Amino acid sequence: MMTLSGCPGDLDQRIELFCLHRLSADQAKKFEQHLAVCPACLYQVLDTDLFLESLISALRETHQEYPYN
Repeated sequence: MMTLSGCPGDLDQRIELFCLHRLSADQAKKFEQHLAVCPACLYQVLDTDLFLESLISALRETHQEYPYN
């Protein structure tokens, strides 16, 4: 479902699934087409990607400091 602005109605969930590579190929392609014309959504995707990269990095550092083996 799209809002009047053309953005997906489930934007937060869509961004999360997109960034985690959990959308089907068709869904991802459609969302990428939307991102090409919607800087607000693109910014949110980039922000989410940065957050996920930071989280993964922090988890790796924590694991190296406190190995569970």
